Amino acid sequence: MPRSCSTSALIVLLISLTACGPRDLLLGTGAAVGTASLQERGLRGAASDYGLRLAINDAWFKASLDLYERASLMISNGRVVMIGRVPSEELRIRAHALAETAARRPVINRLTVGDDLGFQRELADKSISLQLQSALTFDRDVNAVNYDVATVNGVVYLIGEAQNEREERRVRYLATTISGVQAVESFIQVPEIL
Repeated sequence: MPRSCSTSALIVLLISLTACGPRDLLLGTGAAVGTASLQERGLRGAASDYGLRLAINDAWFKASLDLYERASLMISNGRVVMIGRVPSEELRIRAHALAETAARRPVINRLTVGDDLGFQRELADKSISLQLQSALTFDRDVNAVNYDVATVNGVVYLIGEAQNEREERRVRYLATTISGVQAVESFIQVPEIL
């Protein structure tokens, strides 16, 4: 199969999995393709990242429903970061091994071990992420479509591709200005200047 066909097939799969009906399919297709085409990684990169997500989530689901429900992924340009909270160190180690086997590449493990965080903490984390996404969207010095944000127990995780070092610093700075942020972990890639 030609490379462009496999990329197209992944994009169609990505879009069809998120749509409910014919109208949603058309709107979802336009939004997903439009967003991916605006990102630094492009359509091919977005499709490749989605393939990684499917492979790892499938491995987690087959191994443990508990793991599948508690761990999540941040993926950008082939870089994979696991986040979430699992009940034991054994499950944390197992999640990492499964992810690296499915992805066929190194995976960054930021899973924490402990009891569920509770509704209040989860709500606060979602609020932090939404506030930061909003700040990135309305900041004229940041191309927000290039970044994914997640918060777990007050720790903000950032991943994406910055256009330059100045933008990367700005994104990290904006994360520190949100009330309730305990720490910021950045996995943002900055292009090398030759």
